[in-house]
Amino acid sequence: GLAHTLEEGKNILMIAQGTEGIAAIRSALEWTPVQAHATEHHVALVYLCKNRGSAAYLKDWDVWREAGITVKPVYFAEELEGVVIAPEAAVDKLAFTIYNDDNGLAGTIGGRPADCTVLMAGMNGDVTRALSRRLIADGVSRDQIWGF
Repeated sequence: GLAHTLEEGKNILMIAQGTEGIAAIRSALEWTPVQAHATEHHVALVYLCKNRGSAAYLKDWDVWREAGITVKPVYFAEELEGVVIAPEAAVDKLAFTIYNDDNGLAGTIGGRPADCTVLMAGMNGDVTRALSRRLIADGVSRDQIWGF
């Protein structure tokens, strides 16, 4: 589990979509051992939501950042009301954010993909499967990708 990831000194990438996703990930973000881990290892959150106004736990983002966690919000419908994001669009938005670093995926996760654990929450099965396939193809170990 997550405690084992911390013991092994792995970097952590958390990916959440919507209120349900960030609610599920929040306990990990606020867990003292994860915040302590973030002082010496890379811990990042990529959070897909409609817009800044719909983002959950916005007041906590600065606390997470102060603990050393990188917070990357991804807004998919700034100008659109009542829009439900299609699975393909969610994958594209998330992948763009995860891979759009000077060092690609390695930059987002803070090192080699093989040395990273990925937690995903709030995404439908199609999005989770598509993103998992891409992460695995780029070196993240299948057994280090956890969806809930």
